[in-house]
Amino acid sequence: MIRLVTSFYSKVLESPVLSPYFTGVPMDSLIAKQASFIDTAIQGNPGYSAADLQRLHAHLKIDNRAFDELLAILDNSLRDHAIPGDTSSRIHDAFASFRQAIVYANGKGA
Repeated sequence: MIRLVTSFYSKVLESPVLSPYFTGVPMDSLIAKQASFIDTAIQGNPGYSAADLQRLHAHLKIDNRAFDELLAILDNSLRDHAIPGDTSSRIHDAFASFRQAIVYANGKGA
């Protein structure tokens, strides 16, 4: 999974929409955490609660456009690495399920 996540974040950092959210972020640590998240998501347990993710992302004020861009890059990365359809769907769904926790809404934080 590290290769997939490394490739994914390479594309994220090239995105003018997403790259500003990652300024100053220790990418090696983030890549390791996301690889772990994906491994647990494949097993049906993403390992994080919505409250955890809301707390971690609220200060970023992520909007729906950025979240959609992230999902599109994720889907492209999954295809690029030939991740099977059912596994790819589980990973996508795990990320997508946290939209409400991560996206900043109504001036109330994520």
